[in-house]
Amino acid sequence: MNSLKTLTILIVDDHPLFRKGVRELFRDFCIHTSIDEAQNGIETIKALKKKRYDIVFLDIEMPVLNGIDTAKIIVKDFPEVKILIISSYDSIRYVIELIEIGVHGYILKSIDYEKITLAVKTILENKLYLAPEIQKAWDEYHSQKTINTVKPTSEQCELTIREMQIVEEICEQNSSSTIARKLSISKSTVDNHRRNILKKLKTDNIVAVVLYAIQKGIFKIKKK
Repeated sequence: MNSLKTLTILIVDDHPLFRKGVRELFRDFCIHTSIDEAQNGIETIKALKKKRYDIVFLDIEMPVLNGIDTAKIIVKDFPEVKILIISSYDSIRYVIELIEIGVHGYILKSIDYEKITLAVKTILENKLYLAPEIQKAWDEYHSQKTINTVKPTSEQCELTIREMQIVEEICEQNSSSTIARKLSISKSTVDNHRRNILKKLKTDNIVAVVLYAIQKGIFKIKKK
C-alpha cells in the first residue's frame, strides 16, 4: 500500500451527508487520498469510465441502479477496482450474494474510523475484509455449506408452494409480519409455515434454510 502515491476513492451513496462523513474520515489518512462522489450506480459507472479508482465505497440500496447490480458491472468491466460494500444491511442474503459476486470487503455504516482504515489497508493487500458481524454470517453460511446439514431427499421433506414462498421471503430477511402483508395471510399462519419448514428441513437454523433455498433454486444468487 505504501507504493501508492495517491489513493483514489469513489464514495457511492444516495445520501450527501453520509458521503461527506466518509470523506472527512480520510482527512488524516496515512497516505494522500483523492476522493470523488456518486449518488447511484449509473453515476458510478460513468465515473469509472473517466477516471481510474483504487477503491469504490459502495452502498447497496440506491435509486436508478442499486449496489448489487453496480458491483456486478464493476467486477466484469473494471476488475482492477476494489469494491468495499458499506451498508446498513447485514442480511445473510446480501452477504452471500455480494461476496459470491466478488466484492473485496463488506462493512456496516456503524463501523468506527479505525475499522474503516483497516478495511482499506486489508483490501489493498488483496485480502478480503469483513466486519465482525458480516464475517460471522459468512462463516456460518460456509459451515452449513460444508457439512451440508440439510439433506431433504424423501418426498415428505419437499416443501409446498406456499412454504417455498415463505422460504423466499426468509431469504430476503423479511419478518413474519412483512411476509403476512405481502402474501395476504395472517402472521400466525406465517409462523406456522416457518415452524413446518424448519421441521421438514430438520434444522433450527435460518442459515440452513437459506442454503437449502440456494441448493434447490428457490432463491438464486446473482452471478457476475
